[in-house]
Amino acid sequence: MRVLLTGGNGMLGRSIRDLSPSLQPSWKIDCPRSSEMDLRNQGDVKNWMSSHPYDLVIHCAAVVGGIKANMANPVEFLAENLLINTNIIE
Repeated sequence: MRVLLTGGNGMLGRSIRDLSPSLQPSWKIDCPRSSEMDLRNQGDVKNWMSSHPYDLVIHCAAVVGGIKANMANPVEFLAENLLINTNIIE
């Protein structure tokens, strides 16, 4: 089974990536970096998805920061995460 794991280098994604071989050894997991597929760019996402067919998408990518950054930039973080989520869903 081919799996796309977004955010595969973040805290949650890395945990899933590290555990998956023991839980699902048949999975082939792709964890593209933002330099390969910018999730904020709809064209990048569509191009990547059309050339890499997946059976499953595990979506863990997000724009995050510490408490101070979240408090200082709530609208920006929300807007970027909504864009990322919309591009993945579409």
